[in-house]
Amino acid sequence: MQFINTASYRFMPLQELSALQARAKALLNKHNIFGTLIIAPEGWNANFCATPENWRAFSQELSDWPEFHNVDWKISYSEKIPFWSTKVRRKKETIAFGEPLSPDAVIGARLSPKELKEWLDTEQDVVLLDTRNDYEIEKGTFRGAIDFKLERFRDFPEQLRARVKDLQDKKVVMFCTGGIRCEKASALALKLGLKDVYQLEGGILRYLENVGNDHYEGACFVFDDRETLSTMKTA
Repeated sequence: MQFINTASYRFMPLQELSALQARAKALLNKHNIFGTLIIAPEGWNANFCATPENWRAFSQELSDWPEFHNVDWKISYSEKIPFWSTKVRRKKETIAFGEPLSPDAVIGARLSPKELKEWLDTEQDVVLLDTRNDYEIEKGTFRGAIDFKLERFRDFPEQLRARVKDLQDKKVVMFCTGGIRCEKASALALKLGLKDVYQLEGGILRYLENVGNDHYEGACFVFDDRETLSTMKTA
């Protein structure tokens, strides 16, 4: 049997987190969905796995909720379930960075996988900045990307501040696994004075899904039992 794996996030103000946590957990259990949903005042971050039939029923019902309307899910497939529990967690941030992303924050321009591939194919003068942790980058990254040697994403602000002068007047393209870290990283870069900042829309997962692994070396680390993906295998 083939299982569908889905990932997405959304930054938006959330209130009454306890009630949302209870509703979400009940709906996940109702449709036998495995994985983790993190909810925070700044938004949510989700990674799920289910049979295709269960996912269709769940996502259809979930899409009626304002918080999950018109979600762009990144999709891959696996022969087994990489999660063996269902968790809905409340946290201060969707991903630890040291400061929440405000609703009015200016973030880097979104760059589609196709556009990035075209830039790299034509050898445009861009700086690729990997915002992930060192153990993730060891599994694979874009050729020539800058690696801050992070042990945790919370260390990114300090490292960026130390290097911001080197990135002035550069066209900087930030990327991560699914896009969520680049929302915060690109917002900080603009706040620190960088002018030409982009974020890879949908992250590495969407790049592999849409254009393959051109210009990408190795595999993509994922936070479940699969550990890495070298392609976004389709059904």
